Amino acid sequence: MSEKNKEMKTEDLIASLEEKGIKLWTDNGKLRYSAPQGVMNSDIVQLLKKNKENILESLSHAKDELEIVHDEEKRYEKFSLSEIQGAYLMGRTKSMEYGGLACHIYMEFEYDNLEREKTKDVWNRIISENDMLHAVIDREGWQRVCSKWNEFEVNENDLTGLSKEQQSESMEKIKHRLGNRVFNTSEFPLFEVELSQLGSCTVMHFSIDMLIVDWTSVWLMLSRFEEYYFGDNTAKHELTITFRDYMEACKNISDTQMYKKAEKYWKERIEDLPPAPELPVVGKGGAEFKRFELRLPKNDWLFFKSQALKTGVTPVAALVTAYGSVLERFSTNKRFILNLTTLNRMPIDPQVKDLIGDFTSLSLITVDNRGDKTFSQRATDINKTLFEVLDNHLYTGMEVAREKTRLGTGDKFLMPYVFTSSVGLINNEQTGAMKGKYRGGISQTPQVFIDCQVMDGEWGLIVNWDVRNDIFPQGLPERMFELFSDRIKELASSAEKWNDSCLIAVKETEKYSDEKNYKTLPEHLIHENILKSAEMYPDKIAVVDNENTWSYSELMKRASAVAEELRKKKVERGSYIAVVMPKSAWQVAAVLGILSEGCAYVPIDAQQAKNRCKLILDNAHIKTILTTSGYDTGYGDCHTICVDTLPMADNNILKAEGSLDDVAYVIHTSGSTGVPKGVVITHRAVVNTIEDINSRFGVCSGDAILGLSQLNFDLSVYDIFGVLSVGGTLVYPSMEKYKNPSHWAELIDKYHVTLWNSVPAFAQILCSYLDTKKSLIYNDFKAVMLSGDWIPLELPDGLKEHMPNVRIACMGGATEASIWSNIHEYKELRPEWKSIPYGRALFNQEMYVMDENLNICPMGVKGEICIGGVGLAKGYLNDKEKTDASFVTLSNGKRIYKTGDMGRYDRNDEIEFLGRLDTQVKIRGHRIELGEIESCFNSCDGVNNAVSVLVKHDMTIKQVLFVTTDGNTDEDILRKYAADNIPAYMMPDKFSFIDEMPLTANGKINKHKLKELAEKIISESTSDADEVDMQMTPTEVKVAEVVKQTLGVDSVDPNVNLYSYGANSLVMAQLAGELASMLEDESAFDNILMNLFENPTVRSTAAAIDSINNGNQ
Repeated sequence: MSEKNKEMKTEDLIASLEEKGIKLWTDNGKLRYSAPQGVMNSDIVQLLKKNKENILESLSHAKDELEIVHDEEKRYEKFSLSEIQGAYLMGRTKSMEYGGLACHIYMEFEYDNLEREKTKDVWNRIISENDMLHAVIDREGWQRVCSKWNEFEVNENDLTGLSKEQQSESMEKIKHRLGNRVFNTSEFPLFEVELSQLGSCTVMHFSIDMLIVDWTSVWLMLSRFEEYYFGDNTAKHELTITFRDYMEACKNISDTQMYKKAEKYWKERIEDLPPAPELPVVGKGGAEFKRFELRLPKNDWLFFKSQALKTGVTPVAALVTAYGSVLERFSTNKRFILNLTTLNRMPIDPQVKDLIGDFTSLSLITVDNRGDKTFSQRATDINKTLFEVLDNHLYTGMEVAREKTRLGTGDKFLMPYVFTSSVGLINNEQTGAMKGKYRGGISQTPQVFIDCQVMDGEWGLIVNWDVRNDIFPQGLPERMFELFSDRIKELASSAEKWNDSCLIAVKETEKYSDEKNYKTLPEHLIHENILKSAEMYPDKIAVVDNENTWSYSELMKRASAVAEELRKKKVERGSYIAVVMPKSAWQVAAVLGILSEGCAYVPIDAQQAKNRCKLILDNAHIKTILTTSGYDTGYGDCHTICVDTLPMADNNILKAEGSLDDVAYVIHTSGSTGVPKGVVITHRAVVNTIEDINSRFGVCSGDAILGLSQLNFDLSVYDIFGVLSVGGTLVYPSMEKYKNPSHWAELIDKYHVTLWNSVPAFAQILCSYLDTKKSLIYNDFKAVMLSGDWIPLELPDGLKEHMPNVRIACMGGATEASIWSNIHEYKELRPEWKSIPYGRALFNQEMYVMDENLNICPMGVKGEICIGGVGLAKGYLNDKEKTDASFVTLSNGKRIYKTGDMGRYDRNDEIEFLGRLDTQVKIRGHRIELGEIESCFNSCDGVNNAVSVLVKHDMTIKQVLFVTTDGNTDEDILRKYAADNIPAYMMPDKFSFIDEMPLTANGKINKHKLKELAEKIISESTSDADEVDMQMTPTEVKVAEVVKQTLGVDSVDPNVNLYSYGANSLVMAQLAGELASMLEDESAFDNILMNLFENPTVRSTAAAIDSINNGNQ
């Protein structure tokens, strides 16, 4: 066998053993190995013996790839910083995110007595023996060892004459001063020593910039100090190589086989690397850190180590596991990266271990806390990963981060959660026990949030968490460290705890539980109480629209006509019946007739695209459609009944019979595959919500509500059944003036409306209108219910100005949980709010923020909002797969719905809504799935691929559709096709035709790049040439100025639709108010607003204003 083939075979053998976790190395010509418990067997041992010589030769060859040679001539010439040194230097600049501070440590050691002059002499001797202790670093990023330097001074603080309290106060001031020291890197020295004489003892303060040392160097310095001060003063530790020599030798490390092997290891895994733990972060961080310390007595530490050994893991792996398990509990993601500080001293010369310098490197370890494993099992996994990572440490974590960023697989790849181990370091360096008693200290590192530092010695184990101030919510670091300390103490005292679940239980589980949120509410069929209202108030107005004003008696007869017709058609009980008609009183008659016959209604928007409408009809197996005359459903397979042509029944034949668990209605929401999902709601579920709201707000027969929501939007369920169940009045606006706030105001006055139920945008339009009508005050308004979208912070107070006695309910939930599941009754705006809280669950419902493992999240931790309780839907109609995915059963037997909404508990124990988890979003109160939009366009002839991207612009959500085509499809074709297949609110704002989709390195569509393109497209659409202004009339210029100020854009084209610049219904109302104020004519508001809705351009609006002005002359 040739030498080359022999080497390749040996390398394959070494590689295969490393895959099993077996690490091989040489020690004075002998072959050494380490392996996880249970991996080594007799076969492997024999294999090692058989190939011992070849393995030793291969390992020695790898070691000899780098050679260190002392260069005395260049000793004092500048040389490059290491990768980590460069990062530390850059981190000192405030321009770097989470930077603005030095990498620095401060420590205190207590001795019986130290003399200042002797201490000074010893430290000057240590400096003279170690080049890096008299090195400086310039702004350009070069380091240089000074050939001459001033004598190192040691300051002394005489505190002997002070009381204990005064000494303590003085020591804190010294600690604060030295603990936050920022050295000038271009001047000697870069470390500092002070003595404090306390009378009973001497404290040595040690402060050093970690640009010039690593942890091993620090302990070498301190042990050398004690050796020279207390021991043999004649001992010498002069080395024949320097840190500069080492750095020069490592310049070609990337050419070595060991480096290439490590590079291959990481590049094979880089695509799958998760981000850092996603803990609650509230700020950019202060310039200081706070230390949390745990001291484990010697016997407890010995027990911990023995249990680790029995488990087959290193003590360090067990400590990493404990650290990761605590971070997991407060992290949104359960699989994440930790940043391991490693001491990368390549053994290319025996003296390297005695060099003082910064050999620090960073490695990344993936911690996967998904699922439930015992602590021992999780530690075993981490132990294996740890060995792999350390075996491939030459390709550093910083190189991994740089490569991951280059590949465009994410945004910023920060690694702010660090684990630094000095376990075994002191004994390994043969320094014995320290004479000085370690009193504590503090460290700080740029771009680090938490640094978990572990070190052991004769005293046992010390664990420090150095946490950057003002990063986390108040109290969170204390809470996390408390749990960490408890876990370590348990593992150090009980063998059983090693076999307990690795997941940490927190008191929040009980704190946020809604198990006691149950009370007895009336139970009945959804329409049952409407029938009772008709008996009690037969002549009272029940429902009003633009053409009809029906009393309860007439409503019953109109609905009875529907019921009679269904009987004639022999519609079976339990059938699903579609209601497809414009908003009107006839909708109420239709649903009451359906429910009376024991059927369920399936509302479909009358303006719904026909193809999508057919999908709904097919999914629900609809055979009968109720509609009104003039509306052609166009489906031959379904029997159509025009309810407005039916003769009014002579008598009320409506009945309320059936089970509470019968289906009341099915409302369809957006589906990712393009097929809408039918949410199946029972009578019991929805009645619970209605009864809660009516009881909570005292809704009664004297109340009236403005019915703004479409029948296929579940807010309409309360409009009909909530108010009519108590004998109130439902008022529908005219379809022609559906979004006109002045029309709303007329109806509020005319019918004494006391309840408002809508998405926030409609309430904002009303509020903007009322702001122009200062005299309009609604003292009798009882409740405003806002839900379905983000609630602007200023909206509740704005409404209260015009409705002084109103109660404002900020609610949320899901169609899958019967209208609403949670409520926050607004009292006042709090300065810390970024959004109105979701509040807590309604009665007989449960709402939790849960993590990936379906555990309740601690305060401030982002998780998925999940709903349980009486209001849950039966599931999705005829779709078991989606039902099983979204409606899950917990280990305690409770069934919950995973909403896909993200939230967290705030300091008041309420839930704060944070947006969507997936691609499903809400636009103008409509929940849409981007997948449905993409599916629509991908089914269009000529389209090769379509990807929808959402971007936020000027507080509005904009949708850009990227399309690749065969070249024969343009925007007009796509818009026309979409008009027949998806609702108008799903239509993209912009279309972008591209040659091909950008891809990531692993062949997936690069959504990050598409988002950048989308932001550019939207931004450019709102910035036009300045000369546009020159082509405007004086009125157009004035209107354009108002538009620019309101929308926050630099310029506008007078002919471009304002929706293209980010306008929406709310913005239109604001514009109308501003323009009416400019005219000093409040009556102009309605005309301007209607014009903006119908012709939303600057030019058209200016023409309307000119017309108003001409009419007033």
